[in-house]
Amino acid sequence: MKKLLVLVCIALLAFGTAYGAEFAAGKGAMIVSGSVGFANYSGDSYKTYENGEEEDAALTDIWFQPALDYFVIDNLFVGGTLFFESESQDPWSESTFGIGPEVGYAFGKSESKMFPYGKLAFAYASSTYDSGEEGAEESTVTGTDIALAVGLIFPVVEHVGIMPELSYHMTSTKGDWDDAESMSDNVIKLSVGIAGLIW
Repeated sequence: MKKLLVLVCIALLAFGTAYGAEFAAGKGAMIVSGSVGFANYSGDSYKTYENGEEEDAALTDIWFQPALDYFVIDNLFVGGTLFFESESQDPWSESTFGIGPEVGYAFGKSESKMFPYGKLAFAYASSTYDSGEEGAEESTVTGTDIALAVGLIFPVVEHVGIMPELSYHMTSTKGDWDDAESMSDNVIKLSVGIAGLIW
């Protein structure tokens, strides 16, 4: 987690000239966004049985996903995103780390009230699973995610905006065990986020 925060800080410092931009999608502007979350699942679906006895085994899920985009010229931005997630339910645990670049184009001018955009993103991810059983080895699943997205940058105040986004993901994954097969999936996501608009 500390390494992720260091990388984000370095990226922000590297693009410190962003304040010279004339509007939210102008050359030199930046979009700093991300999400962090915690979830705890419990109930009848989250119980385990040991020695014939039923025990509560809540599932905990923590995730963190920062993103940074920089406008290299008016309306055209490049950037990247990081992703970390940790899931656990006694006795097993799983952690996932992902990273990747993205490029996009936001439509609009300095007088525009909102900026529709489209982008293409690529990410590499690796998940490590630990069964928690004595003597068992960890297993790893690696994969890629290619995403096409359309969205809207809607400034609600001068430097804060809402970003609804619809994305289509094409994923490919494979485990590291001997008989593992490659898996391909298609995912459609609809999300809404809050972003810092630096210009």
